[in-house]
Amino acid sequence: MPTGNRLTSADNFGIPFVSYLLFKDTPYWQQLRGLMDYFEWFITNPIFYAVVMIKAREYANMKFVIKNRRTGEVEPETTRKPLPQKIYKLLNNPNVMQKRWEFLIQRKIFREVCGNTMTYGNAGFGMGVNINNIVALWNVWPQYMEFKLAGKYFDATEATDVIKGWRFKYGDTEKEFATNEILHQNSPNIDPRAGLIFGTPTAASLIRPLSNIDMAYESRNVMMQNRGMRVILSSDRGDASGKIPLLAKEKDEIQEQIKGYGLREGQKQFFFSNMPLKSTPIDQDVRKLGLFEEIATDAMLVCHAFGVPEILLKLYLHGATFENQAASVRRLYQGTLIPESQDEIIAFNSFLGLDDTEWYIEGSFDHVAELQESEKLKADTSKIYSDQYLAELKMNVITPDEFREFMDYGKKPEPKSDDPQTIDARTQEQQAALRGSVGGVQGILNIQAGVSAGSTTYEAGIAMLMIIFGFNEEDAEKLLGDPQPVTQPETQNQNAA
Repeated sequence: MPTGNRLTSADNFGIPFVSYLLFKDTPYWQQLRGLMDYFEWFITNPIFYAVVMIKAREYANMKFVIKNRRTGEVEPETTRKPLPQKIYKLLNNPNVMQKRWEFLIQRKIFREVCGNTMTYGNAGFGMGVNINNIVALWNVWPQYMEFKLAGKYFDATEATDVIKGWRFKYGDTEKEFATNEILHQNSPNIDPRAGLIFGTPTAASLIRPLSNIDMAYESRNVMMQNRGMRVILSSDRGDASGKIPLLAKEKDEIQEQIKGYGLREGQKQFFFSNMPLKSTPIDQDVRKLGLFEEIATDAMLVCHAFGVPEILLKLYLHGATFENQAASVRRLYQGTLIPESQDEIIAFNSFLGLDDTEWYIEGSFDHVAELQESEKLKADTSKIYSDQYLAELKMNVITPDEFREFMDYGKKPEPKSDDPQTIDARTQEQQAALRGSVGGVQGILNIQAGVSAGSTTYEAGIAMLMIIFGFNEEDAEKLLGDPQPVTQPETQNQNAA
């Protein structure tokens, strides 16, 4: 099967180790040839890894709830209804190797690292993917996925118009998938030169700051690896004409001697020489090189690109308290993870064929402690204002309409004179009082007797019970029972006959 994915070439084996020191004054930016390179970089760059894992771990806290499309009510996980029960079982145990948390965290890593996720729905041979026959969900490594183009794009109305099929190939393992067996979700594709199917990884716009981070860590590593004696040794021997330089043989001898001195294990810290030498220490304070500040600055850019509050990375940031840490977690959920998850859940509902059923899936983070605290804070604040407005209403400081406006109740609807369902509250109170009074009960009995005797029509009895006593039509019909035919009074001539 020919591949249309330029990002997954067979000769791409990842990123070899590069010594940036070889390039001297020439800028070096990491070269990324395919999706595999992004995963290699993710593993080796600590900032890239840390930011992605912050998102992935928090995202994996998502729980699934099944709701009724008609009522909006949540169906509990203990339900005995067959379809919701099967959905819960599938989402909490996607496959024989993974539970919900592991499945979600792996899926999120794929999306954040390379901008694409592939979910395989195993529904059995020759069967379409549907919640009625699907048995497992698997994350497929996107860097090893290839696709065969069908020939359409802008004129396509179905996914099969764009992609004829998918193929996973890794070593000796190979599997082909039908188009509808793979749920492909991706980040925005901002560079069609890399193909029209795969999304563009976020890290593609972070090559410079991430490369700087790589170089800063390598520089620190070189300094620590070579933390031996860092001094300038010169001859302290001389005469009236001045200092006498060391001979080449003497330099070699000193150089050999000082190899055993330094700060590493097994080295000596003090150097003794038979020759008169002058020592000039070389400052190797890493802080003065600005490597920590460079990493922190570039890390902030990476955080912003991925939608992660920088405080959660806690990299050389001062003044990070528990309060603003918790606030940053809420920002991560409310500003990044919840909107992202909503888009993915919509795709899951369609992929599982739930759009044509009375059930649908929602992702929920309501159980997260920081979000619960936020809701409690809003509820407490709302109660404070509610109590204040209610007290002002009782003292006539504000009007009832102003109270409704402050409480966001909206304007009170105006009753329609021609609609019997919009009777004002006072009339309803009077009708309720009449129904409960002795006279009211007697009046209802008289209406029933009149309808039964035929002196009052059935329709008139219904109308009186609704208008005078405030019953709805159903209750009024129950009170009157089965309608009886109206008996016509006999005329005087008929009596005479």
